[in-house]
Amino acid sequence: MKHVPAMKVNLAINTMPGGTDELTRDSTGLQVPTHGLSVLTCALFIVGEMAGSGVLALPRAITNSGWSGVGLLIVCALVSLYCGVMLGKCWMQVREKACVDEPFPRDPYPTIGYECYGRLGRGIVECCLLATLIGVSIVLLLISAQNISSLVDKKIGSVDTPVNEARIWLLIISVCIVPFIYLGTPKDLWPFAVIATATTSIACCLIIIKSCIDWPSDLNTVPTADVTVDSFFTAFGTISFAFGGASLFPSFQADMKEPAKFTRSAISAFLIVLLMYLPTCIFPFIVYGANNKDNALQTIKNQGDKGSVRNIAVVAEVLITFHLLFSFLIVLNPVSQQFEEFLKWPNRFGWRRFVLRTGIFLFVLGIAEAVPKFGVILSLIGGSTVTMMAFILPCIFYLKLNPDSPLYIKVLHIEIILVALASGCTATYSAIVAIKKTFS
Repeated sequence: MKHVPAMKVNLAINTMPGGTDELTRDSTGLQVPTHGLSVLTCALFIVGEMAGSGVLALPRAITNSGWSGVGLLIVCALVSLYCGVMLGKCWMQVREKACVDEPFPRDPYPTIGYECYGRLGRGIVECCLLATLIGVSIVLLLISAQNISSLVDKKIGSVDTPVNEARIWLLIISVCIVPFIYLGTPKDLWPFAVIATATTSIACCLIIIKSCIDWPSDLNTVPTADVTVDSFFTAFGTISFAFGGASLFPSFQADMKEPAKFTRSAISAFLIVLLMYLPTCIFPFIVYGANNKDNALQTIKNQGDKGSVRNIAVVAEVLITFHLLFSFLIVLNPVSQQFEEFLKWPNRFGWRRFVLRTGIFLFVLGIAEAVPKFGVILSLIGGSTVTMMAFILPCIFYLKLNPDSPLYIKVLHIEIILVALASGCTATYSAIVAIKKTFS
């Protein structure tokens, strides 16, 4: 493995006075943050970043794909976990072969790409990462605005949020959360990760309870949706989005006190996410069928009992909205760090950070105001850049860094790459078709 001269420049930035926290050495001898993330806290970050907008869209995805979608959900979870663990191993190899006496750069995923394929590898990762995180940030903002608008709407049973009203709430939300975008790295956001995980867990339980309350006396009366090729692969894009957190795994791992234990965090996080996802998408699928909407909260509020139990849906909506806002801060942070690393700016608060992060936030807000519909954006990102970041690139990079891997590992990785590539391309095409229909 060649040593990358550019990495020394990047690493030197983090050693500037006031640039980072104090450093210590982990069990492998690498320098890590003294007050970095623990195994548990890192797992909570993964859960907080993945579970949220994904869990709201899954019931509709299962409706579009039928019972086969449940199997697809489990397979995507296992493959995403495997690829995430492989990506973590890649990062450890890059750190060990770069320089054990220097701290890590602030853009770990692009650095892995550079170690494997030079500037081309870095450029591909940076483009995909930016597109993914900015797209996810837009989706999180849009769903938050939709939820808040629905909560303050006096029309009981209102199904759709007026576009202009959603745009107003986007501005109000922005004023409330913008002070927190200037926090340094993910480890500075750990309270948000804990709260996001707790609120989503409770909200998922409430969605299940409301679905059980609305359970029909005759399941044959539940309308079903026709499963087509387009609908199935659109569902694949949504499910991929729901497990697309691998793009941020290196950022979380880089902030750990013991990055070598990242696999424990990933496995724990995926178990928690699956426990959230499976019942939360299966129960609404059985109970509401074709009536499931892109946002599960709108479904449970506007189906079944309209009386006092509707408060269950309202509480779930409040909790999920908190989660979405906290997740937005977690997701947008690596975007800011990537630009700061590219510009070679120190990792500390100052006028540079203020100007840059304000500009990034305004850019995300501008797109959200221009395209206030999250369903099609979610499917498009899930089928394209999320599939690339979560499934394809981790396998390619691992094979590049480990050319002597056993044959079965090589076959497994090639299979994942080919299946993900074919499914991702089809899902992207289906999402583009859906976007054209939306604006036609």
